[in-house]
Parts: sequence; structure tokens; C-alpha cells
Amino acid sequence: MKKHQLRQAFSGMHITAELQQRLIENCTRSAAAEAKAKAYRLPRRWLALAASLTLFVACFSQTTYGSSFYEKFVGVVLGGHTYYLTGPVPANDVPDPSLTKDSSEENHTDSRRPGFTDLAEAQAYLDFELKLPTYLPEGYQLDRISLYTTNNDAISGEYADIFFTKGKRLIYLQTRLMNEKTSFATELGNMKLTEINGYSALQGRKNLDVDINGVMYMFSASKADVGADELIKMVESID
Repeated sequence: MKKHQLRQAFSGMHITAELQQRLIENCTRSAAAEAKAKAYRLPRRWLALAASLTLFVACFSQTTYGSSFYEKFVGVVLGGHTYYLTGPVPANDVPDPSLTKDSSEENHTDSRRPGFTDLAEAQAYLDFELKLPTYLPEGYQLDRISLYTTNNDAISGEYADIFFTKGKRLIYLQTRLMNEKTSFATELGNMKLTEINGYSALQGRKNLDVDINGVMYMFSASKADVGADELIKMVESID
């Protein structure tokens, strides 16, 4: 697909000229091997960007046996900045692995990250209001809030990981202030669209993602003895 065809495809969308140019450049750039990580920052290879919670088409250029071609992925946009794909996640610039959901949950004992047990102390470093659930499944309690650091060792105000534990059991929550910088793509998998407290959400068997006023809350109970029903109760208690 030529650049003028891409411009025509983007012409009816409510996006800035800068973002349109960035999308065109990424759609015409040869991609690396298919991404293996579950979540990526800064996804930019889309043939269409739709409003929140609508179907969209994403494209990227991939080289196979020396030939380039475009693939389309149908998925869901949640909150305007989070893209859930029914196909493989498009290859992109290599992200910071510490910001993927899987890596953060796996390394939840990393003591090198700034950690807090008091919400007010953590809140002082964040650029968004972090709201924690008042309901926790039986036996679980807040273990700590972990923040991220930038390349110059300053604390980032856009991300926070929250860990709720019961012995060796763990409920993991990643929160992000959603914007172009923090946007990401992930596979839709078996998640289904639902609504909680008026907020659109995607629910899996042991995970739940919901955008609450521009902040993404991504719950995972993969290491817990609870299911999505308890995660829903946690979301319902966020005020």
C-alpha cells in the first residue's frame, strides 16, 4: 500500500497530523520478527483508529521469504489508548521489558524498584490519582506499591504496580496513566467485553482490564486462588 493510499485511509479519522504521519511511517516500515511479549508500549501500526470500544484494523509491514505484505488484525480499543488484537501483536520497536505486565508480575520481588506500603507516600510521585480497591478477597492484604524509574533514575509518575498477597498467593494490579506514550497493544485472547460500574472492561478467566477515567487498571489472578468474579468485586469497590 502506497503512502497516498494510507493518507486517504486516515483522512476520515479524528487524529492529529503528527500522529497520522507517524502511523503512515510505521505502516510502511519493515517489521522485525513477530513479537512474543504479551504487552507492548507505543503501538503505532494501525490502518484505522476508532473511538473507544469499537472495532479497528491494525496493519504492519512484515518480511517473509524476502517479500513484504500487510496483515490486518481486528480487535478492540479500550479507553482510546489500549489495543486488544485477535491476531499476533504487531512487531514494534523493542519496549522496556520491565513495563510489560508479564515481566512486572514475574519480578514482583525486585527490591531495586521504589516501593511503598502507604498509598499517600506513593501518590506523591504519581501524575494521576491512584485509587485502590476497598474490597479484597478473604485473606488478601496490600503488600506494597512499586513504582518505576526513568533512564536518569527519576521516578516515573505514569505507572504503578500494586501487589496484594495471601501467603504465597498473589493478586497483581498494574496501573497506567493512559496517553500516546504509555499506550500499548496486547492479544485479546479469550477476554470478553463487559461493563463494571459504567466503565467498559475486558474480562478473562483470571484477569480483568478496565479503563477508569483515563487510568488503566489491569488485574491478574494467575498466581491467586480467586477468579474473575473476585476481581470484578475489587473493581466495583474502586471509588
